[in-house]
Amino acid sequence: MILLAFPAFHKPVEPLPRYSEFFSDSAPLAAGIALGFAFLEDGPQQTAQALLVGVALSITAIAASAKILQEFGLLRSEAGRVLITAALFDDIFGLFLLALLSSVIASGGLPGPFAFAILLAKVITFFVVTGLLGVHVYPRISKQIHRRQAAEIEFGALVIVALGYGFLAEILGLHWAVGAFMAGLFMERARIGKKPHKSMRLMLNALTAGVLGPLFFAWIGLQANLTAIIEIPVFLVVLIVVAFVTKVLGGGVAAVAIGYGRQESAIIGVGLAPRGEIMIVVISVALAAGLIDGGTTDPVAQHLFSALILMALANTVIAPLVLRFLLRSRSSPV
Repeated sequence: MILLAFPAFHKPVEPLPRYSEFFSDSAPLAAGIALGFAFLEDGPQQTAQALLVGVALSITAIAASAKILQEFGLLRSEAGRVLITAALFDDIFGLFLLALLSSVIASGGLPGPFAFAILLAKVITFFVVTGLLGVHVYPRISKQIHRRQAAEIEFGALVIVALGYGFLAEILGLHWAVGAFMAGLFMERARIGKKPHKSMRLMLNALTAGVLGPLFFAWIGLQANLTAIIEIPVFLVVLIVVAFVTKVLGGGVAAVAIGYGRQESAIIGVGLAPRGEIMIVVISVALAAGLIDGGTTDPVAQHLFSALILMALANTVIAPLVLRFLLRSRSSPV
């Protein structure tokens, strides 16, 4: 729960109406689903597994990209703001897809029009309720907490809100991860105060980077099987290439279409290519639900979890290298 609230805690909500997340999400989503159907054997779980591949490819994690932009003094530039806000909406869209994936896993197939409408209504209800609480109710409580300037109280409030939002998500048939992430969005510096925000950031950094993060990723590493490199090399290479190219093209082409130059668009596209904690949470949910069956005779389905982990690692390594090259070769400010 804390691992999911932490990424949202660091992302400012700055609407950028000129940028459409549809393009940067739809290209990898569609390509991933197509890739899943092309490589996975026909069976009762093929649809859900193909959707899992699409969802995994559509989600972004920009911690590495943000760090490089900060090194070059561009984190607060136009490209930097677009990148951070785009990644935020990427995560929100990814959590909606997680709700859809959970529905597909539960029902064994894609929901029909009526079931999809019900799911969409639940998602809208969740975001409306949590949004109203975060914008109109929490600030009133935060004023009292703000006077004390106490990070411990704010941290307790974050945990309570995350639990409450997670419980609401479960009641509506969504995954609790959606609630935990949303809770972090409303812990902005302007709402809780500069000093508590800084103290909370240090506490969350210590808790996630020092304890929870290593344990979580160690568990993920134990679940992964590197024999996937030998067993399904073609699928793995295609997966890595498709994941990188579709994200770069999806984000870059959208940026060009709304008026950014080629250089800025390339930076935005490449900056969206890494994957991270949200994607890993999604595939962990699929693993726990039995969607990734290690006992199947299909080698791709058998090693799907490992392949997605390796794809995330590869893209998280490749994207910063390309981004650093683009920033070094740029001849004019972004």
